[in-house]
Amino acid sequence: MAKVTLISAVKHDGRDYKPGDTFEGDKKIVDELIRAGAAQDPSTVVEQTSAIETAEDEAKTIVAEAQKDADKIKSDAEDEAKTIIGKAEEVAGLKVEEAKKALADAKAEAEKLVRDAQGAAKKAPGTKTNTSAK
Repeated sequence: MAKVTLISAVKHDGRDYKPGDTFEGDKKIVDELIRAGAAQDPSTVVEQTSAIETAEDEAKTIVAEAQKDADKIKSDAEDEAKTIIGKAEEVAGLKVEEAKKALADAKAEAEKLVRDAQGAAKKAPGTKTNTSAK
């Protein structure tokens, strides 16, 4: 007697078998079912199961490595973005400081011009100035 797993429907001795059922019978009948493609040799099933498990393990390893690589790329991109943002903020801060200095210089220059104009007005003959210019 031999056992096989059926991969297609079989009717034998008045009994109906479905795919996935285990058939037990004489070796000659089992060999004929395998040859006809209605059953799989048990050793083939073990080999296929082993191959499937190996492929699944390899796929899991590949997915894990890909996830690790993706996480590294994401981390590197975030670090680079932070660096760029930091540099941009630094440059923007310098520009603000430059603008403040330029404004202070312009105010000082305007005040000097006002003082010079007031001084020139006082020195001019025939000019009466009772109010000071701002």
